[in-house]
Amino acid sequence: MRVERDRRMTTAQSINNHAMVAIVVFLGSVLYLYYKEPIPETVQWYGTYTCMGLGAIGYIISKVRMVMHKRQ
Repeated sequence: MRVERDRRMTTAQSINNHAMVAIVVFLGSVLYLYYKEPIPETVQWYGTYTCMGLGAIGYIISKVRMVMHKRQ
């Protein structure tokens, strides 16, 4: 019982850590876009939007994983 609870808690903590990393990536790219204003169609511009998309998708995936984890 205790081992199972500890394993579930560790998994939930790992999923939350992934969600926090995704938030940091997303917000970092938004702040970079706002303050640096990269020139459109450059490597920095594409990189910023790529990081923004990856952060948003990573957060959504983490939250779906957490819902599925809690249903078990």
